[in-house]
Order: sequence, then C-alpha cells, then structure tokens
Amino acid sequence: MGLIKKNKSKGNLNHSAAASPPTSFAGLSGNANPEQLPEDFWDFDEPAVLGLFVGHYYELSIDTFFNASHTVVIRGRRSQQHTHSYRLCVRCRSKSIAGQEQVIVEYTTLRERVNRVAQAYNNQVLDDLPPFKKIKSTTENLTAVLFQQLKRELKGLPVDLASITIWESPTAAVTLTKEDMTL
Repeated sequence: MGLIKKNKSKGNLNHSAAASPPTSFAGLSGNANPEQLPEDFWDFDEPAVLGLFVGHYYELSIDTFFNASHTVVIRGRRSQQHTHSYRLCVRCRSKSIAGQEQVIVEYTTLRERVNRVAQAYNNQVLDDLPPFKKIKSTTENLTAVLFQQLKRELKGLPVDLASITIWESPTAAVTLTKEDMTL
C-alpha cells in the first residue's frame, strides 16, 4: 500500500509495506509534546491520501449569505412581506485530489460560483423573480430552485453537488440532498 513512516532519529520519511498496530493516546491532554506522541502518529498511506480508499469521498463546504424578502400564502392566508438573512450552505463531493496542487478545486473558484448564484437573490423580493411567479416563494421551493441553479453553475468542476441547506433564521432550515452520488 505504501505506508509512510517517519524515522524519528533522522526525521526522514520511509516507505514500509506493513503498518504498526495503533498506539493509544491515553494520558495526552492539551497541546501534546512531540516526544509524547505515539511512535506511529505521523505514519500515513500516501496513495490513499491522494486517491482515497474505495467507498470514501471528500466533502467540500462553502457558506454564503444573502438577504431577500417574500410573502407566503399558507392555508389561504397571505403573510406580510418580510425579509430573511438567508444562510446558504453548499456541500460538494469528490473522490480524489487532482493535479499538482493536490486540491479538488480551489475554494476561490467554488466560492465565486456559489456567490454568483446567491448574489442574484441578494436584496430582492423573491415573489418578483421568475421562478416564484409560477411557484410559491417558500424556503422549500427556494432550496430546490437554488439546487438546480448551483448544479448548472458548478458544471465542469471536478465535484458533484451533494446537498444545500438554506437557513431562513438561526433555528430553521431546509436541506435538499442528492441521494445517488455519481462520483
């Protein structure tokens, strides 16, 4: 597998075919003195880090905020127009680190694309936007529309949109998750 072990005496990394049994961290608290760390603490499987184990994936998260107003009709009663400071949490998945930089995608690239979608909603009245002329501007519907827009915006990046969560307040949110992940 290519386990890499740190040679304590020389500070070098050596490749080894077998891993040592795990060492207990019992008794360590606070900032550990490097001399107190278990001998195998810095051992790692480099090919697994760069390519991951079968069945594993990375999940990247980006959060952003936007303010928007809406009215909601529930059981025939229309609410007054009110504003939310929405928190948009976007989670993407990938199975491997690509390229010489050893990143999945630069956070700046991911953040730019997520913000491009979120800013289309900032300081808007949701009811005036094209999707909500056909469907109610509920948080559930907003979440589904944003998911579709983000999926299109992230096309071409080495990630799959896994889920988004829209927080309409600090204590209330809706999450939409893609069930089958085709990574």
